[in-house]
Parts: sequence; structure tokens; C-alpha cells
Amino acid sequence: MQIDRKTTDTSSGTPLLLQRDPSCSGHASIKIASDGDPTHVLRYKPELKTELFYLSPFQCRLAIRSIKTKQVNRFDLASTPALVQEVKQLIEEHLRKSGSGLPMSMVPQLCQQLGHGLGPGTRRNRPS
Repeated sequence: MQIDRKTTDTSSGTPLLLQRDPSCSGHASIKIASDGDPTHVLRYKPELKTELFYLSPFQCRLAIRSIKTKQVNRFDLASTPALVQEVKQLIEEHLRKSGSGLPMSMVPQLCQQLGHGLGPGTRRNRPS
């Protein structure tokens, strides 16, 4: 990974590090600073450097929304290979409980659309 630049998050005064990362999942991702790592880190695919004018504010806004949320209610979306199966189970369970008229046959397609929209996969990861 190559460090592009270091700047400061003006909403919190926390340093923000921009890093080119060929292994970045999706187009870009941001890791919010914590007690163990006092710097926000925004990673992006090197071939998308010209898109940073969009990717950087988008990711930073997600981080700001998360920071302003109570810690107990925060969660991160991140890649996992098990996305479709996990989301399928959650949606099917919700549909059974809610009595929704959505046909169960549509669930796999919805899971695929969600997965392609968020990258290779998603997980809900609550901070400990």
C-alpha cells in the first residue's frame, strides 16, 4: 500500500490517511479511528485515483454518520464471501414474521442485487 497523503478530518480533528491499495474490496473503504489506531484510513484502488473527488467525500460522509451514531448502534459493512446466504436467511426470516406479500422466489435476486451494489459481500460487524 502506498500512502498518498495525510490530512485532518475537520469535523473531529482526527488525522485522515489516504492509501492506494490494490487489494481494497470495492472501490474504496474507510476505517474509522479507534483507541488503538487514532487515524482514519481511507483505502482505494489505485486505478480509481481520478475518482477520489467522489469516493473520498462519499466515504468520509459515511464515517461522519457512523461517528455521530451512538457506539452501541454502530455497525460496519465489509466484504465476506457468505453475503448472499446470510442476507437470504435474514430476509426470509423477516418476510415470514412480517407476513409481507413479497414472493420468496424474489429473495435470491434481491440478495444478488444487494451484493453487487455493496461489493463482493457484506457483513454486519458491531464494534466490541
